[in-house]
Amino acid sequence: MAAHRLQRYAVFLAGYTFTIEFVEGGNNGNADALSRLPLEGGIADLDICEKIQRDKVLKKVFLFLKSGKLPNSSNEVKRILSRILI
Repeated sequence: MAAHRLQRYAVFLAGYTFTIEFVEGGNNGNADALSRLPLEGGIADLDICEKIQRDKVLKKVFLFLKSGKLPNSSNEVKRILSRILI
């Protein structure tokens, strides 16, 4: 299963031009701090729900997860999945 996910990531990243540079952990404090630093005040659940309701695709995904029913159109399902899957 992990191999398939890595292949999807590779295909997704192939669309970009980038250079990978190794940085030792001791010299990479910014990334370490961002990954460990707690968010002040957090994000209210109501804010997240409000943002989901405003986003057309996320709203459909939310409704699917809540109801378990896929949209009638297979093209619509493909469009939604292409936006949210890597």
